[in-house]
Formats: sequence, C-alpha cells, structure tokens
Amino acid sequence: MHSHNSNEDIRDQVERGTSNVIGFMIGAAIGAGIALLLAPDSGRETRKRLKENARRWSSSMRDGIDTARTRMDEVKEDVRTAVHTGRETFTREREARHGTTGNPTTQPIP
Repeated sequence: MHSHNSNEDIRDQVERGTSNVIGFMIGAAIGAGIALLLAPDSGRETRKRLKENARRWSSSMRDGIDTARTRMDEVKEDVRTAVHTGRETFTREREARHGTTGNPTTQPIP
C-alpha cells in the first residue's frame, strides 16, 4: 500500500511541475507581447518584434512540453517497473509461505 501512495505522490509532483512550466511559459509570452505593444516603436517594427518573439516563445514552449512529456514517460515507466517488481515479490513470498501443498507454512514473512 505504501508504494501505491508513493507512486501517486510522484505522479502528482510531475503533473504540478508540468503545469507550472507551461503556466510560466504562457505568462512569459503574454508579458513579452504586452511589453512589445507598449514599447515606443513604429507599428512595422513592433509587428516584426512580436513575430520574432512569437516564434522564439513557440519554440521554447514546444521544447518545454516535450521535456515534460519525456519526464512523464520516464516516471510512468518507473511506476510500471515498481508495480511489476512488487507483484513478483508478493507472488514469491506467497508461494514460499504456502509451499507446494497450498497450505500456509509457519515461516514468517521477512
């Protein structure tokens, strides 16, 4: 039961971290756009800077999302491995207690 809670904690931490990264990137992009709109440049220059920044932020956001997805995939694989290992250990311990007769032995679980 303890490993189940740990797995949920890990998943929650990754999800919160991913949300925070995406929120930060969106906020930064909006802030940059507002700053450019308020800057004392010509309309043409402002549009050019907005376009350049939009490309740069779009690329950064894609990179951040890709990184978050990769990390989430790694965590999911770690959880799968932990669950699989836990099941194998449980099965081995259960078989060791029951032996080949199917009846529990007097051996305590270590």
